[in-house]
This record gives sequence, structure tokens and C-alpha cells, in this order.
Amino acid sequence: VSSKMTGDPLKAERRAAIEAIEEFPLASPWAWEDSAQAGPYYSERECLAQAGTSDGLVLILEDEITPITRRELQAAQAAGVPIFVMLKTGFTRNAELDGLVKRVRGEGNITANFSSPGELKTRLAKAVRTLTWRSWREQMLHRRQAAGSPASNEVSAEDFGGVEVGAGEDGSMIKISELVARAERQVENGDAAGAL
Repeated sequence: VSSKMTGDPLKAERRAAIEAIEEFPLASPWAWEDSAQAGPYYSERECLAQAGTSDGLVLILEDEITPITRRELQAAQAAGVPIFVMLKTGFTRNAELDGLVKRVRGEGNITANFSSPGELKTRLAKAVRTLTWRSWREQMLHRRQAAGSPASNEVSAEDFGGVEVGAGEDGSMIKISELVARAERQVENGDAAGAL
């Protein structure tokens, strides 16, 4: 989690970002506030090392990007980690920051506007969940491709036909292929609502 630090203008926003990440399973934020040796005891080199070896970088920006934050962004980009650019509304951004935001967004990273720490927390939590789902989906498609299955979104009953699910008030198990066949019969008999 990174932001402009001089004068500590974004402390509440950094706290909100830390909380959003902490709520996500298997995630642990690194930020000045949560470090045992916070503040001036950390070197720029340590900040760059964290940005370049973390699983993601959250940049909280107002009107400008500071030199250290710019270098953290470069370290994260060089490492190929996802970047979340959170833009506080109500500020006129300088040309450098506008260009940077457009470039980062064009590279497929997540950008979002926020007006309060609470909104930042909500938007960042959603962004992290979205990234996780995208990653999961990508891995699934790679596995399908490696197995020789079509990588498209099209699936057929054969893909899941042998899988059983609980389908009944008594909790009995039924194969998905049978459940689909049962629903198709209901639709043919004019009971689409029942099939649904």
C-alpha cells in the first residue's frame, strides 16, 4: 500500500486499504502503519523491495505522484504484479499523473475513483475479488487447454454429467446429467417455471 506520505494526508485512506486487504483470505498488507519499524526507519530501498516482491501494489493517489511512489510503481511493473490505482476525487491531477493513470489502465490494471475511506475500502475489496476470479478463470482455461478441452465458455452436459449434486428436499444426490434431463422434460411439458 503506497501513497504520498509528506504531511500524512492519506493516512485514513491507507488504513482503509489495509483493512480491505486484511479481510481477504490469504492476504497480508505491507504498509508503514503496520510495520514494527514504521516511518523514517525504512529506507527507499526497502520500499522498492516490498513493491517489487509483493503480490500486488495499491497506489492511493490525489493530485500528483511522488518520486518514491513512481519508483514503487516501476518496481511493481517490472515484477509483473497487479496494480490497483485508487484515485481520490475532488483533486485536479497534474498532466504526469493523468498520463500515468491512462497508461496503467491501458495495461489492464485496475483503477477506481473514491471519495471517502469507506468507499476506498469497498472498491479495493471488490477489485481484489475481481482479480482473484480472473486468475481462477485463467487457470481453469489453461487446464482445459492442456487437457485438450475447448477453451471457450461453451460447456456441455458431458463436461459435468457424472458429477452429483444434492437435489431434493431429502438431500438425496443426483447426477447433473439426470437433473438436466429432468429439467428438459419439465420444459417440454410446459412447466418451465418448475424446471427453473
